[in-house]
Amino acid sequence: MALRKRILVNLRVMQHHLTELEQLLILKGLNGELVNPKSTKTVARDNESTGNQ
Repeated sequence: MALRKRILVNLRVMQHHLTELEQLLILKGLNGELVNPKSTKTVARDNESTGNQ
């Protein structure tokens, strides 16, 4: 019984941490801080073809 209670407590803590992480990632996405990997590849390819770096 004690082990089951400890597991449930650990799961609640993990759920809390995942919720915080999800909120952080959403905020970063809304602020434009996350970069779309496809767009960076396009920019890098364009720079190489024009000679800009």
